[in-house]
Amino acid sequence: APARQMAAGNDGAGGTMFAPKVFTCMLEQARRLPDGDVGACGPAYHFPNLPHSPRFTRVWVQGVVVWTDGRGDDDRDGRRRCVDRFALDDGTGPPLRIATPPSCHCASTRDPFTRRTPGVGDYVACVGFVAPNEDGGRVMATSSDERGENREERNGGGRRGSSPRFTLVAERVHDLSREGDAQREAMWNVEVPEAFKTLEAAHAAGI
Repeated sequence: APARQMAAGNDGAGGTMFAPKVFTCMLEQARRLPDGDVGACGPAYHFPNLPHSPRFTRVWVQGVVVWTDGRGDDDRDGRRRCVDRFALDDGTGPPLRIATPPSCHCASTRDPFTRRTPGVGDYVACVGFVAPNEDGGRVMATSSDERGENREERNGGGRRGSSPRFTLVAERVHDLSREGDAQREAMWNVEVPEAFKTLEAAHAAGI
């Protein structure tokens, strides 16, 4: 069991439920498990296209913030104004909308005790609960990035401009922008598939 938890990116909360490291495009394949298979914090999901998918109520994603519901600028005291929602783009699918309730822990490594919600251009990691979009989830159709350009138009109105099926309700948002690791995105693109490979290997070994 410990090997499977590590492979899936378990965040140490929620009992036996996993918080798998995923690309945002993978959530398009997620399906809710029967009502009887519900985690302590909401319905559980799985990936039916994967032979040995973990069950999960939350996931771990990383990417660039491309939109917020407020400017998210620092105020005169150097504190980041809080935002209620932002959109994260990892380059694999439609930008994923993420809600940041007051209970969400938003911080950076350099200042772990100050709540600092992300702004456009920040590279962040987020662990959050999966929630279905009830309003279609269109985030970018009327939103602009830091250059004032509509991302859906730049992407040609294709698959990446479509509406994601889910929103994440964040538990933790960690700003990685200031950690000085230029390879963080490339590393994430390796970590996600490797995590699922390790999960498959653990299952094959009966761990």
